[in-house]
Amino acid sequence: MSFTDLSQQIVSAEKNYKKRLEDFISDIFRGANLSSHGVEHHRRVWSYAKILKWYLSEFKNELSLCRFPKSLFMEHKLIILS
Repeated sequence: MSFTDLSQQIVSAEKNYKKRLEDFISDIFRGANLSSHGVEHHRRVWSYAKILKWYLSEFKNELSLCRFPKSLFMEHKLIILS
């Protein structure tokens, strides 16, 4: 599958299912004291997954792949909490 095909599938999935999935997630975690797993958490995870998909498609050779972690964290300010 090409990068363009995958991008089109992601846009289509967001258009068709995002609202439904967010409502579902809200229902599941409603009343649960897990603020780290609410809708905002899942939106962030989805956003990070799309960023990773784009970066991995851009880094085609070994040298550029070595730059991947630095550029990912510097440009998108991703934070990893352990």
